[in-house]
Amino acid sequence: MKLRRHQGSRKVDLDYAASVVELLEQVGGFTDLSNPSIAEVVRNAVARYAADPTAEFECIVDNPGLANWRLRPGRNEPGRVRLACYRYQETQADVERVRRVDAALEQIRRS
Repeated sequence: MKLRRHQGSRKVDLDYAASVVELLEQVGGFTDLSNPSIAEVVRNAVARYAADPTAEFECIVDNPGLANWRLRPGRNEPGRVRLACYRYQETQADVERVRRVDAALEQIRRS
């Protein structure tokens, strides 16, 4: 899917957010996002941030009681997101998951 950034383009923001949620479920293994209600919450949060990148942003994408995995503002492009691990002791698998998901998120940003 080709996404072009136009300031204030709600459709582009929603398309980007939907792509992020799909990627998190399929590439990141966040299976809770297969629940439509949970997916909608994350999709809406990402779309709101995409529409207003000056706003504060953080979105938990795993068990809220643990909150080990969160979406945070991307480092290179306002309005885009990255995955961050907040586990007390990150494992090598956690590091690889972040790399894999962030690489896929970068592909969405470039398309």
